[in-house]
Amino acid sequence: MTDRTLDHATGQFVASVTATSDGLTTGLVPIGATFVSITSASANNIVTLPASDVGAIIFMYVGANGCEVRTPAASGATINTVDSDGTNEAALPATHLVMCACVDDDTWIMGDWTDAGTVGATGIVPDAA
Repeated sequence: MTDRTLDHATGQFVASVTATSDGLTTGLVPIGATFVSITSASANNIVTLPASDVGAIIFMYVGANGCEVRTPAASGATINTVDSDGTNEAALPATHLVMCACVDDDTWIMGDWTDAGTVGATGIVPDAA
């Protein structure tokens, strides 16, 4: 299970996640996390968003290697209108801050900012796994 702690100064649930080859075990973003620090040994490793929770907003920061993000297997959940539960996945650019907002049942919108604070140039578009 991934570690999640309450930051008493901010009231945020902060989690550390390690991307894995299948997005399971340490690659699972915990329910209720509001900020996730991601470690990834490869840009092809995966983290998996929690089950849809309308209104949830999760900020994620991924280090030097970047990684992929998926929704739970067989959920039919989308990221930026693309089913991302295994057939497709979204690439998180290295050293970017990413915001994931659950705006409807099984519907996530994701955007990113560079480490310089500018909006990511290409946007996040899930593609074939």
